[in-house]
Amino acid sequence: MKKMIAALTLCFAVCACLFAACKKEPPAPTGTDASTAAPTSGTETEKATESSETQSAAVPDETETEPAPTEEETDGAENESEGNVPAKAFLGVYRNSGYTVNVEQAPDGELTFTVTAEPDGNVGYEWTITGYYSGDTYRVNYKDAVKEEITYSEDGAETGRKTVYENGIGRMQFTDDGALLWQNETEASGGQIVLTRVKG
Repeated sequence: MKKMIAALTLCFAVCACLFAACKKEPPAPTGTDASTAAPTSGTETEKATESSETQSAAVPDETETEPAPTEEETDGAENESEGNVPAKAFLGVYRNSGYTVNVEQAPDGELTFTVTAEPDGNVGYEWTITGYYSGDTYRVNYKDAVKEEITYSEDGAETGRKTVYENGIGRMQFTDDGALLWQNETEASGGQIVLTRVKG
């Protein structure tokens, strides 16, 4: 009898433990429990980054869409704002009783002045002058003039040349009324030579 009571007591205790264990349930997940919370599409930081990227992509870049000014528009604006006259306005032939000057422009903008003096007997002179034109002053300052002496035959054909000097200095000054003023500082005793435009 005692053995039966002991067995029943033990059985009751085991059942009680099992019943208590079955009654315990895991706690419901809270909003702060990151391990059990429902997965999201991204963190708040990631969402903010995606939002800013979307906005920046939606706004067009004005610096890329604005067309660059053409060379003609740039030159026109510069001439209008500063009152400059381009060098091509002064190209051509200038002359007086003793000299003829032919003015040409190279692709890089440099001007070339070829000056020829009327021959005295069978001897004449020619200067080759180059320099860059200033639209502010209408002037070309030079320091590389080459002067050559030319000899001619009786019928006017060239028979020889020799260099008189190199690196001559001076300036060529254009004027609004179509004149060219040549100041040859290497031969300053000649003063300023005034030539009139005869061919543009």
